[in-house]
This record gives sequence, C-alpha cells and structure tokens, in this order.
Amino acid sequence: MIMQSKRLIYFIVLTVILLGCATTGGINNNADQKGTAQLSNGFFSIKPSDKEIFTEALSFLSNEGKEPQYNEAKIRLENLIQQYPKSKWADAAKAFLISLNRISELELKLDQAEQKQEKLMQDLAASSNKSRQAEERHTAEISRLQQENEELAKGLQQLKNLEIQLEKRKKKRR
Repeated sequence: MIMQSKRLIYFIVLTVILLGCATTGGINNNADQKGTAQLSNGFFSIKPSDKEIFTEALSFLSNEGKEPQYNEAKIRLENLIQQYPKSKWADAAKAFLISLNRISELELKLDQAEQKQEKLMQDLAASSNKSRQAEERHTAEISRLQQENEELAKGLQQLKNLEIQLEKRKKKRR
C-alpha cells in the first residue's frame, strides 16, 4: 500500500511539473496586443502572434553569415497580412513585401545583366581570338612578302650586274 501511495505521489508530481512546463508565461497586459490574442487549436498548438510572425520574417532577412532568405520572409509577411489584417505590423509587413518584391526584381535584372556580361565576355574572347589569328596570318603574309621582296631585289641586283657585264663586254668588243 505504501508503494502504491509513493507511485501515485510521484505520478501526480510529475504531471504537475509537465503541466507547468506546458503553460505559457505570465499575462501580458499590453494594450497594443488586443487584436493579437493567441488562439488554441489543440492542447499543444498555439497560433503565433502577429509580432512573432513579423519577428520570424525579419530573422529570415538577417541571417548572420548567410544569405537572406527572401522567399521565406515573404511567406511569413504574407501570412501576417492574411491572419492579422488590422495589426499594427500589417503596414510594415506590406512595406517589406513591396521592398522584397523590388529586391527580387533587381536580383533578376542583375542575373540577366551578369548573363549578358558573361556572353559579352565570351564574344570578346572569341573576337580577340579571331583578331589574334588574323594578325598571325597577316604577320605570316608580311613575312612571306618581305622574303619575296628580298628575292626580287636580289634578282633585280643580279639583272643589273648582268647588264653591267654585258655593257663591259660590248665595250671590249668595240
């Protein structure tokens, strides 16, 4: 009988402790939160307040050391506007949504500009390569023409020398 009493007391104490952990903090008498009452859908599920949703959205934008998660923030802000349209945070959420949409548009434009820049860089590299190849061809052509010019100059010099020799022979014959 004493064993059963001890077990019953332990069970009651454990239940009280668990129920104490499951409850929320003290009552908040803040007049600004009249429209933000939390609704209970079940024993453990509590609908987050407008301030909590707004704070969560901001946390997605200020990830320390990580990229901001704009889409997650947008989802939270849209939920806030849907669930609490008359909240004091609704106007700020709308302004943030407009800003986030603008950021998304600018990121898209930036991505497009980067793609265009990459394409232009590739085109520039291709043009530079073609130009270098053309310059190499022209250099080779110039070198060939210079050699041909030198050969012609040598041939011309030989012809002059032969002409001079012919003149000398003619003079000797006279």
